[in-house]
Amino acid sequence: MIWKDIEAHFDGKSIRVKPTIEFMNYIEKRNYSIANVLTRLVSDTVPISWVSCLVADTFTYAGYKITPEEVMEKSGGINAELITIAAKIVASCLPQVTEDKSVKKKQLKKQE
Repeated sequence: MIWKDIEAHFDGKSIRVKPTIEFMNYIEKRNYSIANVLTRLVSDTVPISWVSCLVADTFTYAGYKITPEEVMEKSGGINAELITIAAKIVASCLPQVTEDKSVKKKQLKKQE
């Protein structure tokens, strides 16, 4: 598997979402993309609206209907918890690097 499941907790709810292409298309229906959110998270310039939308979209996809406005209201505004959830979601949507030992062995043999 190249993606890691998203596990998040918010407002007393726990979700687990497999970040499939269908899920990624679902969350990118707004005016933000996974790559844009990642870039803005890293540069510490992510808009509050993107974070609340990303969290709301992910929880809604998992079956817990919540609006971005409700996310902001229940969290008391932008905070470390929301940024952490958004970072988990984005990180889970990026392919995970896996070590293929058979390829590594072939490369070592070629070097000898």
